[in-house]
Amino acid sequence: MEQINQAARKAAARALIDTPFLADPEVVRLKAQYEALRGVQAYQPVIRRFLQAEQLKQTARVDSAQNALKWEALFDAAANDLNFSRARVAMSELIAERELQDAILKAISVVDCSPDSAHELHDAVENSRTALNERLFELKLAQVDSEHSHSQETP
Repeated sequence: MEQINQAARKAAARALIDTPFLADPEVVRLKAQYEALRGVQAYQPVIRRFLQAEQLKQTARVDSAQNALKWEALFDAAANDLNFSRARVAMSELIAERELQDAILKAISVVDCSPDSAHELHDAVENSRTALNERLFELKLAQVDSEHSHSQETP
């Protein structure tokens, strides 16, 4: 009997349309993520070329930040700044530039058109779609449960 109730509950949830649940913040987030991943998948060659061009620029920014760090350390030493305040700021900027450089390299690896990257991107799209559908189904089940408990309370 319980299995029949669960099956009926799930069937009723599946019968509901998505529209009333699209404003849910988690659905909005998951839908945006899914659409962004589909966009990456659709424009993979364009995105790869963009990232490769940005990687060259980022390499130059990292080199510049490394050079700046050296000079800021010298300027701090000349000013007898034992905390190396200017060098610490330059070091933070260098770290941020290196982190961005690393992120760009990882992003390139996702769109580099190799079989592994194609699988990774396909899996990311599918996982995103699954997460969106699961959230919508959870909301629909909650709606069915709410309607069921409301109908039992009303004589």
